[in-house]
Parts: sequence; C-alpha cells; structure tokens
Amino acid sequence: MLGALRRFINQIPDPSAARLTLVEELQRQLSVLKPGVTLDVGGGRAPYRDLVPHTKYLTLDVDPTKHPDICCDLHHVAWESNYFDTILATEVLEHLYDPQQAVREMLRLLKDDGVCVLSTRFIHPIHGVPNDYFRFTADGLRHLFADFHDVQVIPLGNRLLAVWLLATHTRLPRKLKRLQLPLMPFTRLISKVKVNHTRMPLGYLVVARKAAAGALHHVPHREPSAEPLPPQPETRNASV
Repeated sequence: MLGALRRFINQIPDPSAARLTLVEELQRQLSVLKPGVTLDVGGGRAPYRDLVPHTKYLTLDVDPTKHPDICCDLHHVAWESNYFDTILATEVLEHLYDPQQAVREMLRLLKDDGVCVLSTRFIHPIHGVPNDYFRFTADGLRHLFADFHDVQVIPLGNRLLAVWLLATHTRLPRKLKRLQLPLMPFTRLISKVKVNHTRMPLGYLVVARKAAAGALHHVPHREPSAEPLPPQPETRNASV
C-alpha cells in the first residue's frame, strides 16, 4: 500500500511556477532539434529524455548515486572534443563556481553546428544542490555564450509569476512539494500571460549553436538599453 502511494506521488509533476514555465519552453525548443548524440548535464534521472530527439543519450552528474554515464564536474569533462550534437543543461549554471569555464567546456564537447540548450534562474530563492553561486541576466548570458555562433536568450515567466513563486515557495522536500498540486490551476493561469521582454523573469532558456567549421563568427544581437545615455561633457581643444 505504501509502495503504491509512493509511486503515485512520484508521478505527480512538480507544480512550481519555475518548473512549469521551463517545461513549456523546453517542449517548444527541443522539438525542432535533429536527432543526434545528446549529453544531459546535471539532469539526475534525465526527466527530459523523452523531449529530446536523440540517437544516443548520455547523462553527466557529480552525484554517483544517480548512476550517470559520466560522473564528473562540468568545469573539466574527461571526454573527447566535438562529440555531441546536443547538450542539455537545465538549472545547472547557477550551481557552478566558474560558469564561463563550464560554457567553454560545453562548446568544446559540441560538434560543429551542435546546439546547447541551457536554463538558469534569475528570480528564485537560494537552493543549494550542493551550492548556489549566481543569478543571471540576459546580458550576462549573452556575454557567457559570446563564442557561440547563434544565441537566443528566452525569458521564462513574468512579474506575476515571480511574485507568485516567492509567495508560495516552501523548503519542503521535493516529494512533499507535490502536495501543493491544488495550486497548479492558479500557476497555469498566471503563466498564460506571455511577454517578450520583461525585467522580472523567473529565469532564462538559452539556445546556442556552435559555429560550423569555416563559418563566420556571429556577434549576438543586443537589445538597446531603454535608459538614455547621460549627457556628455563638452570638450574643448587645448591651446598650444
């Protein structure tokens, strides 16, 4: 009886606003990828495996109890270069003490024209697994992925969801959090408010492609700042 109840609870999705917005955007972005060799970074039991078109699926994690195919830290991966067609890294970057090195390592591991799909938090309570180092803006992510050929930085959620997340966040274990399932209709309703530009997203999804051999490097597009530049002081020619 207890075993059946435990299996039932484990099948209930995480009802949090952060998870809901992430899964919705992942479904859109992953569905258009070509099948290939995929690396799931920090995915634990690989909950998004079925969303990724793949011919081979490997997992990477620092926790040996999760039985990953590659057990190591993302900063330095003992694996050959130019191997993977797709790298999926969900909710990992904020837990890495050197995110720039981790992004460089993913670039190295990808084949030419390979794709990295990465999500990370901006507005979210501290959640150390085992450590929580950073929060990222869209500008910060574009800077980290500047060596990629094409970079999309997609905001997840909106101001209403950010307030809702902070108001309903608890420190309960993951399985007990599923008892918040009655809140799911309200979370889904708020998530229907779609915005293309927001200053208060829950996080971001990055879709970045490694340049094919011989391709010109693409400089990521940066949105102009909404704030006017301060007036510049008048310059005068110095007398000789």
